[in-house]
Amino acid sequence: MTTSGTDTTRESTRARACSAAQRTEARPASSCGSRNARPVVDLDHALRVLRRAVRRDPSDIESRIALAQVCAQIGQRAAAVRHLRKAARSATAEREAYWHIGSVFLDLGNARAAVRAYREALAAYPDCPELLHNMALAHMESGSFASALQCADAAIGVQATFEPAHYTRGWVLDELGRYEDAVLAYKAALELDAGNAQTYVSLGAALHSLERYDESIQAYRRAVELQGATAKACANLGHALSKLGETVEAEAQLRTALRLEPCHMGAIFGLARLLLETGRPAESLAYWVRARDAHPGEPEPLYGVGRSLMDLRQWDEAEAAFAELTEKGQKDEFSALAHEQLAAIPSLRQREQADADARP
Repeated sequence: MTTSGTDTTRESTRARACSAAQRTEARPASSCGSRNARPVVDLDHALRVLRRAVRRDPSDIESRIALAQVCAQIGQRAAAVRHLRKAARSATAEREAYWHIGSVFLDLGNARAAVRAYREALAAYPDCPELLHNMALAHMESGSFASALQCADAAIGVQATFEPAHYTRGWVLDELGRYEDAVLAYKAALELDAGNAQTYVSLGAALHSLERYDESIQAYRRAVELQGATAKACANLGHALSKLGETVEAEAQLRTALRLEPCHMGAIFGLARLLLETGRPAESLAYWVRARDAHPGEPEPLYGVGRSLMDLRQWDEAEAAFAELTEKGQKDEFSALAHEQLAAIPSLRQREQADADARP
């Protein structure tokens, strides 16, 4: 059973953008002309107060941005965007406000709007590393990797000791498939913050992509030492251990990941593969079904279902799974394997029947 296909050591771009944003202030730093968003404790009370403030003075940009932040926190996305757009229209004389606007747009997942707002802010603060870093995150979320790398490099150029920019630079390089460079960037981040477990997990993933599994395992173990067992770290550690044939510990780590986060897809994929490879197709089938149901368009879970059924000698069900995959017409590794298995099943059926007929 091949283990390529879905990369289960990696997070989605959106998830990584959220976690990367937490590494640095998503608002103007005092050295760049700070105007901190007002703290929110009771969101319902804050909503009422801020609405009154905006009605009383529609040009109060600070209150309108804070109102947008509260709306975003309570799930009123449309209202948040509406208030941000109003703030942007009235903020032409105060470019600093665009920093807040961009950050809330980034929180909402509207990366393109965040880029536009940050661009206005950069006109006032072109050498602010925090702002350049936020711009890099917005470019990453919009898929503009080259622009994200340029912004991360610019942030480092302004302040070489700004650790979040080194981490984000590693992330961009990782996404671009430049794993050797990503490893160097993550290590640079760790030189500035040796206690950051997230960086060790990302370093482990980049090393995993380079098939440097021993080093990858060391990075994941360090992450667990720093922050305790997490589903992500345990799942990635399990994947790396399985690559080195350490199947017992690999299985233990993958099961730990699922105890911590029962729907962690990296652990589900990893355990499904491991159980099939170690001759436990019935257990493997249950996990492949979960992976297939969660990712109906992915070829690997469908192939895994068919392969598990095949090992269980449930020929009709296996043929149906492989046929479903081949009928999609995709040109990928698992579709090609499914064609091979479909061709092999008739002879396997005949052999099984001949063995049965030969028994006394």
